[in-house]
Amino acid sequence: MLVGGAGVILRSPRHVSLLALVVLCSGVGALSASRFAPDPNLVSLARSVPRCRLEGTVIESSGLGSFVQIQSAVCGDAITSEGVVVLDDEDVDLGAVVEGTGTLIPLDASTFDRARERFGASARLVGDLTVSPPVSPLWRVTWGLRRGFARATEAAPPAAGALLRGLTIGDVSDLPAADLESLRRAGLTHLVAVSGENVAIVLAAVATVIRGLAARLRVLLCGAALGAFVAVVGPDASVLRAAVMGALGLLALAIGRRTNPVNLVALATLILFAMRPPLVYSVGFLLSVAATLGIVLWAPGIARLSRLPGPVALPVAVTAAAQAAVAPILIVTFGELSLVGLVANVIAAPAVAPATVLGLLSALLAQIAPSAARVVAVGAAPFSEWILGVARVAGSLPWAMVPVPWPVGAGLAVFVVVGMIRSALAATGDTVSV
Repeated sequence: MLVGGAGVILRSPRHVSLLALVVLCSGVGALSASRFAPDPNLVSLARSVPRCRLEGTVIESSGLGSFVQIQSAVCGDAITSEGVVVLDDEDVDLGAVVEGTGTLIPLDASTFDRARERFGASARLVGDLTVSPPVSPLWRVTWGLRRGFARATEAAPPAAGALLRGLTIGDVSDLPAADLESLRRAGLTHLVAVSGENVAIVLAAVATVIRGLAARLRVLLCGAALGAFVAVVGPDASVLRAAVMGALGLLALAIGRRTNPVNLVALATLILFAMRPPLVYSVGFLLSVAATLGIVLWAPGIARLSRLPGPVALPVAVTAAAQAAVAPILIVTFGELSLVGLVANVIAAPAVAPATVLGLLSALLAQIAPSAARVVAVGAAPFSEWILGVARVAGSLPWAMVPVPWPVGAGLAVFVVVGMIRSALAATGDTVSV
C-alpha cells in the first residue's frame, strides 16, 4: 500500500494525491499503533513481582535506551513471552541477545519515561545481565561490521577514533564527556547523530563508484547500500527519515519521475508517522525534518543573496538555513541556543565528508583486511581532529551557548512555519495570503 501511495504522490494532481496519501497513512498508523502500546501484564508484574529471569532480543537502541523484546520471562509464578523492557544502556547492538536475572522498575511520570512508554516499553530492567552477539544472520553481519570498525579505529588517537565512530555510525560511547559538551555548545552535535548528510554521502560515494553501470542497476545497488547502511547504524529517527527520502528518490529515478524535494520530505514524514506513530513525539525526528525543509526551501536563496564565492556560499547557506529552521525547536525543548553554531559548522564542514567516507571505507575493510582498515582509520584521524579542534575552541567561549526563554522559541516558530509555507507555495507556483 505504501509503495502505491508513493507512486500516487509522485504523479498529479497534487492535492488529490496528498489527500489519498494522508488517508492511506492514517489507516496504516491506526493498525500499527497497538505495536507501540505497553503490555499491561508486564506493567502489572513490574509493580507486584519485580524480580525476573528473562531472555530477549534488542529491537531498538537510541537515546532513550535499548529496547528488549521479551522472548521468555519468569517472574515468581508468572511466565510471559510478551512485552518490551528498556535498558538504560543505549549502546547495545541491534539483535543482541539479553539474558539474566534483573529487577523490573515501573516507568514513572517523567518526560523521559513517558517517551519510553510511547515507544512500547512496559518497564525498565536493571540487574546482572549478559549481552551476547545476535543470532539473526543480518544482525550478526552488522554486529561484526561495528566491532571490526571499533577495532580499526583503535589505531587512531583515542578522541579522534571515538569521534570517527560517531561521525560514521553514530557511536559516541567512547567520546569523552568534555568533547561531547564542546560539540553541543558549538552546535555540532548533529554531526554525530547520523542523518541525511551521512545518507547523502553514502549514496554519492556508491553512485560514483558504479557510475559506468546501467541506470536500473545503479538504482538497485544504491538501494542495497542504503539498506545496509541503515542496518549498520540502526533505525534512529533521523536515519529513518533520511533513508525513506533516499528510497523514495531512488524509486522516482527507477520509474523515470521528477520529484519535488518538499514532496519527498512530506511523504517520508507521513509514511514514518504511519509506521511509527511515536515519532510524532521525537525531538530528534522533528529536528531532522525541520533542518531538511530549511535546507531545501531556503539554502538556494541564501546562497544567492550572500554574494560569497561558490565554494563558501553553499556551506554557509546550508548551515544558516538548517540553523534557522531548528532554532525554535531547540529553544522550546532545551531553553538555549548556540551563538557560534553557524561559524563552527562552516569551519568544520570541509572535514565532515572525508572523515565519513574514510570511516565507512574503514568499516568495510575491517571485515576483509583489518590492517588496511587501521591504515584508513589513521588517515581519517586528521579530519576528526580538525572537527574536534573546532568544537573545543568554539565551545570554550563563555557566550557560545546562551539561555533563551521558551516563549521566544514559540514566537519564532510562527515566523519559521509561515516562511516555510510561503517558500513552498512560491516554489510550486501557488499563491496564498498569510
